[in-house]
Amino acid sequence: MNELLQDQTNQDILELLEKNNEMTLGGIVKNLGISAERGLQHMITLKRKGLVKVEDHAKYALNI
Repeated sequence: MNELLQDQTNQDILELLEKNNEMTLGGIVKNLGISAERGLQHMITLKRKGLVKVEDHAKYALNI
């Protein structure tokens, strides 16, 4: 998990979700200025590690 949190994009995503409670993937990638494909890969990884969850209407939320 340490490697996961050392990645700056993962840190940025978690900080963004912490500030905004929940966001769509589109909102996340727009705020961070990254591609949707890159954002999705990061979200999949974060979800698999239990750090985020997908809520109704495909919004991501911090899961800690």
